[in-house]
Amino acid sequence: MSEIQRERYDENYFAAMVAEARDLPEPLARKLAHWFEFVGQPLVPGALAIDTGCGAGTIAHFLTKRGLRVVALDAFEHPCRLGRAALPAIPFAVGNLDTGLPFRDASVDLVVSHEVVEHLHRPQVFFDEAFRVLRPGGSVVVKTPNRLDWYRFADPLFGREWYADADKTHLRYFSQFDLARMLRKAGFDVAAARAGTKPFFRKWHRWRKWWNPRLPVFGNASVARGVKPA
Repeated sequence: MSEIQRERYDENYFAAMVAEARDLPEPLARKLAHWFEFVGQPLVPGALAIDTGCGAGTIAHFLTKRGLRVVALDAFEHPCRLGRAALPAIPFAVGNLDTGLPFRDASVDLVVSHEVVEHLHRPQVFFDEAFRVLRPGGSVVVKTPNRLDWYRFADPLFGREWYADADKTHLRYFSQFDLARMLRKAGFDVAAARAGTKPFFRKWHRWRKWWNPRLPVFGNASVARGVKPA
């Protein structure tokens, strides 16, 4: 990781995450539950999951409340320290996702990457490592800003900054097709690769009934699930 990028991850970057991770507001919990349902990922009590790029542990907290055993993993000690203070029942560990996952082969059931792969220099290494550490039948579930998001192109025309570009720690963006390609290259069966957790139109409530089952390639997020063959 470059020194320039490291400086962008200062203590203020993580401070806002603490209350969210500790309190897990109900609207956020519903949104996370929808994400897992959207890609068809069951949350099995007792399963062992890794929350990669965990920050202060929001996803780890959500999964723990669903009965999973979770290890929260981040590249920096500072968010892990904040997470341990806010969520003492969850183990936090430091590990660089660009170089590997500090877990044994075929030792976990679920690898979760929520808004993380866009920060990585070597995202294919992450998918390769997820495949290695997962047990047969285990899954990796990913969400990341969609490089084909309609608003990525429309917002600048109206003098607005696209939401994902506001985070200067982002290195690159991926479409659903990019995620599917990397999953297959790592050896996964692609169970889901879709775009959009927000519709093309701003008036979501008017279109929800017919839009949700067939979200287009232009949604704001790319989501995917890969399953390690049994």
